Amino acid sequence: MTTVAPGRSRDRAASVRLLGGVTTTAAVLAAALLAGLDLLLGLPPGVGSTISAYVFTDGEWAFQLAIAALIIGCAALVAGVIRARLATARSFGTVLLLIAGISLVVLLVFPKTDWSQGDSWHGQLHRLASLVAFIGAPLGIIALAARRRAGESAAATALRRAALTLAVVALLWLAPLVFAAARMVFGGPPWWHAVPLGLMERGIVFSEIAATAAMGLWLVASTGARSAAKRLAGPAAATAPARP
Repeated sequence: MTTVAPGRSRDRAASVRLLGGVTTTAAVLAAALLAGLDLLLGLPPGVGSTISAYVFTDGEWAFQLAIAALIIGCAALVAGVIRARLATARSFGTVLLLIAGISLVVLLVFPKTDWSQGDSWHGQLHRLASLVAFIGAPLGIIALAARRRAGESAAATALRRAALTLAVVALLWLAPLVFAAARMVFGGPPWWHAVPLGLMERGIVFSEIAATAAMGLWLVASTGARSAAKRLAGPAAATAPARP
């Protein structure tokens, strides 16, 4: 029978708790920065006033810092679930979160189109990366949070379900865009005129951020539950008779 050294198990649990804390802290920082931009600069969440429009204002640094925080949070979450053995590096959820994280890097490096100057290749790349991140992050969280793990505590279960619900809400915010795009195909108005794009984007982003924060807390809670289970199983395993 293979056993895990107690010290190594404690080190693993501590590193997972650290990664979970980084995930939640990064998400909270991103939410505070983006909410602060709306409160201080006062861009209305209407058509055209997307979050990315802050790159053309004095709040550019705060927008870039918020996206950087989301990238760090996404990376910490992926590392945490792998370190905690809650998922593998090749699992559907972790791959989707990695793709979302890479998309956020692209979004940060290639700015939004300045429509006063006309469309641009970097603006098109920015829009594509935004769409991938908007879809990939919540789908990845849903894939990771959909299944209950053995020995999961009540607190961990509640946090996992909260993250799952928030990720579903984030995807539901995309429904008006899908409907508007379908109408456009059949002769309707351009989709970017048919939906309150800024409001919809904020709904997606803040739902995803909240889901990410809940996932970080879930990591911490799950690790505590798994460590407690190991401690409780240890003495029993040591005194149990060996099977032939």
